[in-house]
Amino acid sequence: MTTNADRYRTLLNVSGAVAGEPSVEAILCSLRPLLANISALHGADLFLLDDGDKTLQLFAFDRAPDAPKIPAGIQIACLGPVAQIIEAQQPRFVSDVAQELMNIPELASFASVVGARSSYWFPVSTSRKKYGILAFTRLQTGEVSPEDLELMATLTAHVAVALEIALTRDRAELYQRELAKEHDRLRVLLEVNNHVVTKLDTIELFRAASASIRSYCHNDFTGFWFIDKNSSRLDLAFLDFPGSRGFLADVTVHELSSSDREKLRAHRSDLLSVRDIEKLPALIAENLKAESIAAVAITPLTTASGPLGVIASVDARASLGSASRRT
Repeated sequence: MTTNADRYRTLLNVSGAVAGEPSVEAILCSLRPLLANISALHGADLFLLDDGDKTLQLFAFDRAPDAPKIPAGIQIACLGPVAQIIEAQQPRFVSDVAQELMNIPELASFASVVGARSSYWFPVSTSRKKYGILAFTRLQTGEVSPEDLELMATLTAHVAVALEIALTRDRAELYQRELAKEHDRLRVLLEVNNHVVTKLDTIELFRAASASIRSYCHNDFTGFWFIDKNSSRLDLAFLDFPGSRGFLADVTVHELSSSDREKLRAHRSDLLSVRDIEKLPALIAENLKAESIAAVAITPLTTASGPLGVIASVDARASLGSASRRT
């Protein structure tokens, strides 16, 4: 029979685990051994609300070796008794886990290997938000004492707080990364603006701007093409390609199609894939391929009076997916 001293000791140990474990997953893995003296647990599964609270996704778990291999990330519809737990914020005793899984289509295939198990499903929430459900699956089929039920509820509250702290930390780290990225973006814009003011020679301006663009985009190739006022073509004004094999020396002119002109007028950037490059004039396409260029990002240069030309930039020897992310 569990004494109050055992319960308090377990609660103290769990509090220490919550404070000391590095993740919510690690906290769950510490619960089963800590609760061994209270109620033999077969597993603890944490489902979090997702997709506008319409589904629950298995986020983390700790199970006995013979437990059903329900994979992390599996989603179940937030309907019926499951939704009621979250809505009412009251735990639910499941006397027959196998039968309960039969009522959940996404988990029905695991029912046959559950065996005689019972479970307590607790709502995981704080004063700020409802997060989901924590299911304690037991080796026994009967209900626990009111004292042990209260202990499980307290442990669930600990997990909810730990989860909120973890999610808050993740959001803070994401914000810091976004802030750093925005800082870098503003830095390169300021640098280019300073180049425009201080570099009186056009080639010096293009060279300095290319260096600033490379520091932000980590690209290998930057080219400036301008519209010839007396023809319908783009002429190369400056090419910054330190690693070039020399194949682009002849790609100095590009005849503008009606589609090209429309994109320039609309100030619409474009990313040319390998398939798009193959559709370019043969000389241009062949030389781009010879330089191992997998994708080219093209951005129009425009003023209030109209388009002037384009900037082309690419991570020359990266894969297409990598080039798409960097440009």
